[in-house]
Amino acid sequence: MDKALIKDIVDYQEKLQLNDTDFAFYIGMKRSLWGMTKQGQKSIGLTLIRAVYKNIPHLRASVDKWLLGNNYKGHLPAHVALSTARKIVLDRLDTIRKNSSEY
Repeated sequence: MDKALIKDIVDYQEKLQLNDTDFAFYIGMKRSLWGMTKQGQKSIGLTLIRAVYKNIPHLRASVDKWLLGNNYKGHLPAHVALSTARKIVLDRLDTIRKNSSEY
């Protein structure tokens, strides 16, 4: 599941023709964190989720799909069982959405 989201992000990076340093700057995160996440050395975390939501709006659906895992239906049904880590990220993302004028 992580690979699908990372692939979507990397595809966008390649479309922009940016190296890791420039892409990390573009989305607002440290190059080292982007590089490690891209290579699978770090798990997807709140920093990347926040960066995608703020700076790559057309990939928000990919993030939502990752958050919801295999239960993705295009929205968050009340009965969806989320892992604890993903639930925490989703709760924090809701807070980001509420505090941002872009959402």
